[in-house]
Amino acid sequence: MRQVYIPLYILLPHSRTKSYWNIVNIFLVLYTALYMPYRISFIDSDSVWQSVIDWIVNILFTMDIVVTFFSAYEDDDGELVSDCRRIANSYLLSWFLLDCIVCFPFELLDTAESRS
Repeated sequence: MRQVYIPLYILLPHSRTKSYWNIVNIFLVLYTALYMPYRISFIDSDSVWQSVIDWIVNILFTMDIVVTFFSAYEDDDGELVSDCRRIANSYLLSWFLLDCIVCFPFELLDTAESRS
């Protein structure tokens, strides 16, 4: 078995840090999937706190894009991939576009016409 050098800035898939980050992402997805439809349907005006929470959620989703570029993964053969170029290539060809759409701040598209 050959030893592979893994840089310190690469997160391993089963590390404690990556596990905590995944838990944070689970809460972000639950918030987005459960609370946002309720808010859009039944709450007419946003409070300052709701706006702040929305921005925090968007920032954390954006941070997740960066974190994913530095997260090692196991390929189909069970081999640990820790090369930045391969990680980036794999991510760009899979979830990157959807992640970018998710973290886009759509509230900036709200125009004065839609408020009247």
